[in-house]
Amino acid sequence: MRKVDGAHSIHYKNKIYYPINKDGEVIYFKGNNEALVIESFSGKLYVNIGDTLYGLAQIEIHDKHYDATDFSQSTRKKVRPFIPAMCHPWKQSSYLNYLRSMEHRKQEFMSKNF
Repeated sequence: MRKVDGAHSIHYKNKIYYPINKDGEVIYFKGNNEALVIESFSGKLYVNIGDTLYGLAQIEIHDKHYDATDFSQSTRKKVRPFIPAMCHPWKQSSYLNYLRSMEHRKQEFMSKNF
C-alpha cells in the first residue's frame, strides 16, 4: 500500500508517477489517499485508488534546478574550537604538567608549591 503525497503523486521504485485516466489526463487526488500499485507482466503500471483503476505516467525529474546551488567548502562558516580558560579545572592540571616538564621553570615551580 502506498499513499498519495501532497504533490498528487505516487512514489514507486524510486520514481515518481501521476495517476492518469483512460484518456491520458492526469487525475489529482488529495494527499494521504491509499493507493495500491499493480505491475503487469508486460511491465505496465496501474494504480487502484478508491476501487478504481488508473494508469501511471512517470514524471521526469529535472536536475537543472540543483545545479544552481554550490555547496563547496569555501561557503561553509569556519568554526573556532573552544579552548577553556586557564582557570578551568581541567585546563589547570594540564598546564601544571606542562610547567613541570620545562627545565628552566622547575626552580620557579618548586618555589611556588601549587
